[in-house]
Amino acid sequence: MITHCAASSAARSSAPNPVRTRIAHAVFCALAALAFGSAHAADAAATDADAQAKPADANTASDSTALGTVTVTANKRAESLQKVSMSISAIDGKDMTNAGAQNFTDLISSVPSLGIFKTGSGRSQIIMRGVNAGNSSEDDPQTQETVGLYIDDAPVAINGFNPEFGLFDLERVEVLRGPQGTLYGAGAMAGAIRLVTRKPLLDTVEGSVETSIADIDHGGTSYDLRGVINVPLIKDVAGLRVSMYDDRNGGFIKNTTTGESNINRANAVGGRVALRVLPTDSLTADLSIWAHDQSDHGRGLDETGNYTRAYQSPENSNEDYTLSNLTLTQVLGWGSIVSSTSYFQMNMLNRWNLDKIYTSTYPALGLSADGPKASLADETHLNDFTQEVRALSNDDGVLKWLLGAYYHKRNRGYINAFPDPGWDAYTGFPSADFGAPKDYPFWGIQNVHIEEAALFGEATYKLGNFALTGGLRAFDWKERHWQYQSGFFNGGATSNGMQHSKENGINPKVNVAYTIDDNNEVYAQAAKGFRYGGINQVIPLNLCGAELEANNLHPSTDYGSDNLWNYEIGNKSSLLDNHLTVNSSLYLIKWNNVQVRRGLNCGVNYVENAAGLTSKGAELEIAWRPIQNLKVTAGGSYTHSTLDADMPPLNAHAGDAAPFVPKTSFNATAEYTFPLGADMHGFVWGGWNYVGKRTTQFNPAFSLYREMDAYDLLNLRAGVQWSSMEASVFVKNLGNSDGVVRQVSATPFYPDGAYRVQPRTIGASFRYWF
Repeated sequence: MITHCAASSAARSSAPNPVRTRIAHAVFCALAALAFGSAHAADAAATDADAQAKPADANTASDSTALGTVTVTANKRAESLQKVSMSISAIDGKDMTNAGAQNFTDLISSVPSLGIFKTGSGRSQIIMRGVNAGNSSEDDPQTQETVGLYIDDAPVAINGFNPEFGLFDLERVEVLRGPQGTLYGAGAMAGAIRLVTRKPLLDTVEGSVETSIADIDHGGTSYDLRGVINVPLIKDVAGLRVSMYDDRNGGFIKNTTTGESNINRANAVGGRVALRVLPTDSLTADLSIWAHDQSDHGRGLDETGNYTRAYQSPENSNEDYTLSNLTLTQVLGWGSIVSSTSYFQMNMLNRWNLDKIYTSTYPALGLSADGPKASLADETHLNDFTQEVRALSNDDGVLKWLLGAYYHKRNRGYINAFPDPGWDAYTGFPSADFGAPKDYPFWGIQNVHIEEAALFGEATYKLGNFALTGGLRAFDWKERHWQYQSGFFNGGATSNGMQHSKENGINPKVNVAYTIDDNNEVYAQAAKGFRYGGINQVIPLNLCGAELEANNLHPSTDYGSDNLWNYEIGNKSSLLDNHLTVNSSLYLIKWNNVQVRRGLNCGVNYVENAAGLTSKGAELEIAWRPIQNLKVTAGGSYTHSTLDADMPPLNAHAGDAAPFVPKTSFNATAEYTFPLGADMHGFVWGGWNYVGKRTTQFNPAFSLYREMDAYDLLNLRAGVQWSSMEASVFVKNLGNSDGVVRQVSATPFYPDGAYRVQPRTIGASFRYWF
């Protein structure tokens, strides 16, 4: 497969789905009308035990000077964050609003030891605790991620293509640091991110409508429109919750070849329908469907340092996702049984321009460089089915336990092609002679079928002030992979036939926690993380054979699993009558048999296993409310991630630092609220984030090695809240930093370039709720 590819031969408009957009606007209008028309008729009764705070109450002044209790479900049961003996961050709806976060990648700087770099909408790689051996490839459909991504219980992570469902009407985002191999499986080798949705309320009518508009320095205008409504269908028995959003980003990169501005503008339209039914007092059924469509007009790659690029061929992309879930919870005398059934679909079309490769190929064939040019087109169709059943005990005894069974089935079809009308006639090289369709100088297809089954369990036994936890996950995994490639740029037709791979094993976890008093705890933990191996693409020997022979390379048809052991100690402390919380952790990770991508000069890459890596670091999170109207938070991390031995596939040596991993990162926020009248108050919020220096490769002597300087961002928000309304103004990236999120080294497709943080953005927002 050709490297650095991302788009599709099935031509699809870069504009958002017009039908879905019309539906979105129609629903928003209905929500607005219902909101203003029924506000005074809303049921004033208290919400049920599962109710969350109304989304529009985000900046209401606290009624207490103490910090509130944050409830999380990281261990698949509801617990106070301060009582969970692991390194975890929780970001609530209020924090997301203040940060102006529209998808989970906007939250990276506020979470210690977490890094995410993007190449466009829906194209991201997540790194946690320094577990990284290089950037992922967008044409690697069989490579597994190292950090899991979940919406409630449903896994949706896809290495390099993590879906970016909108951060709207969420209860919170949980970030679980360290391997979660017992409860979450192989996709969470370094950690997991969970988006926890709000559930329907059964006794209360509530809703909100909000909008914002913002101007991007050097760029266009962004706006969003969002709405949610909750309606009890049968009081205390059934409730319906509907939310929708339409987010537009104005973009800020200019194409100097075509003269078009803001080519990286992007659109995201989505909605979620959730139904909760209580057929009996002990049985709860939650059914939800979340649909999301997003597109961008081009990649935000800056090739000059002045927010400009030069290319001719189109680079638009479009992705749509649908996630359906049914969760049944049966409460019994001794505990509960939970069944979660999920079905996830993704369709993606992605384009890279190929101007550079065509302008070098045509002259080599004795032709003018002005001949027809194509965009490389990737198309992915993915279907995921997941079933999990678990039984868990109540928490009121000295022993609490959880037992579960898990099944996952994935089918992924992938097309990688150069659709180039006029190629055959212009070059005199008919595509059919190379095994490809007419006017396709490259045509490739892969089908990947994966099945995974697992049994898992954890038990915690309390012995005085000690709590001893042990966990195991036994898994069995199988993969079938078929691939065919053809065309002029492949040197002819190649196929690997049907290849098979399988793995099985056990992931353990041990945790010891000691409760000093009701507000202070220390813990120590050892846990194993695991990632499946896979099957390599076929390498065309008539194209790459000479290079393989010259370097004495013998690529295998498959590659093995890698695994790591994470050892950590930490503390959870609530001080000063819960006015101050301090959570910290120290960790050591030993990563073995690391999967790495070796790139060949012929434009092909393959995966192999290489030396180990050691990552060690520290994390700190602090929250403080010195007075009723002021809350301050701070956090940071230190990560030292280096190779244990030489790694020839990457021209790397023992002691080289892991790429894209900053040694230090810090964040801080402060929020102050103040009265302005009997039914009015104001608020001011500020957030600062710092990301340290990073590199793109292990070895500084390697030709593709680049450095990314440290950068920091300052965001501000201020507003007024009265009655059931809020108006605010905000600035993101006040200092207009041009920090590099990801540096791209020159390839056969591109010159050097960088993906940068969005320039200074100034805007205003308004919300109404009932």
